Amino acid sequence: MKIIEIEPTNHCNLRCVMCHNSFVNYKPSLFNIEWLKRINSENSIIKISSIFEPLIHPEIDKIIEYFAENNNKIILTTNLTLLSPNLLKILKKFEENIYSITVSIDSTKAEIYNSIRRGADFNITIKNRKLLRNFLSETYNRVNSVLMKKNYNFIIDDIEFFNKIGINELGLIFITIRDYLMFNENLYDIKNNLFKKLNEAIEYVIENNLNISVRCPYFKYSPIPNIYTQEMSKDVPDYIPKGINCSAIEKQVKIFADGIVQLCYQ
Repeated sequence: MKIIEIEPTNHCNLRCVMCHNSFVNYKPSLFNIEWLKRINSENSIIKISSIFEPLIHPEIDKIIEYFAENNNKIILTTNLTLLSPNLLKILKKFEENIYSITVSIDSTKAEIYNSIRRGADFNITIKNRKLLRNFLSETYNRVNSVLMKKNYNFIIDDIEFFNKIGINELGLIFITIRDYLMFNENLYDIKNNLFKKLNEAIEYVIENNLNISVRCPYFKYSPIPNIYTQEMSKDVPDYIPKGINCSAIEKQVKIFADGIVQLCYQ
């Protein structure tokens, strides 16, 4: 199985406080859909975007439709602020090919979310997330959250919220400090308390038998897996890529919006 990752754009409609898109100025580019015919996507997983916002592309629906009609497995990552009725229609039409959708939501507190995802509206994003979950009941629904000082105390609140609306997985990511103005959100000086919160969060999920899974790099070092060995053995569905052999460069490729191809970048 090959992994082909495509960035339909090289920019974003938001200016999130921790994101590289807030600190660089790219010359806007859009993936030329004529290039789709030149991609051999047979037996491939198609990952649409990971570092920019794909829904900016005016023909994102055609990109998704093309790969779905080729019977590819599609994984989409988005901030979901630009969900359109037509895209929703395409996603529903090809639901069996839309295996995973990851949405970036760093807090279930509107004030905190809006302060992090600058340019977004919490109510619109949550409305779209619920709409997508209800329309695509067979799709693996994920949320990614970047942890920082302003939101880490509310991890359990977020888990409860996302579990209630039917999200399958919450991924917790540690903030990368890209500017000295963001240094006050640095987690290093509160890491012990952060790890305590993370341990409490996963215990909460297990002890309350919640349907949602919570994933974080820290759990590799947490004592919790040794306590709840069986409960922590649950894995994501087989169609979600878990890694690729980087010695085989033909197995993974990333295509940027300007047509530049990058091999085995992991």
